[in-house]
Amino acid sequence: MDYVEEVAERDPAPRWIGPAGSTAIEDITPRVIDQLLHHGASPEDAAEQWLTEARAAVGE
Repeated sequence: MDYVEEVAERDPAPRWIGPAGSTAIEDITPRVIDQLLHHGASPEDAAEQWLTEARAAVGE
């Protein structure tokens, strides 16, 4: 199981917090992708996880 799958299993809709507690997607994006890549996610998995988070942030 890779990091993205582990995160999804623990919390199907994790909320990532950006600088100063911001949850704005433009603040979160670089941090989320960096975290996912650092933990071994492929660029494709990191992008897919970011897209999932972006959709959740706008209520889709």
